[in-house]
Amino acid sequence: MGFNKRFLSERGIRENAKSSSDSFYWFEKYMVGADAYIIESEPGDFASKFYNEFGQANQEKRKELFNKLIKEEI
Repeated sequence: MGFNKRFLSERGIRENAKSSSDSFYWFEKYMVGADAYIIESEPGDFASKFYNEFGQANQEKRKELFNKLIKEEI
């Protein structure tokens, strides 16, 4: 079994949400399924804030964040 790491950026998060718009499961796996994350940006920037909020949210809140991202409300 390999070590799964993922690079997160604002652009990557937004593109993944759009490409996974019909499947919350795959977006959630993208956001929380890796062993480690490298986050592009300084603390307080979009990728960092979104990753932290999504990671600490319950299932319902995660789906809400996902839908807002798809609709470009955030």
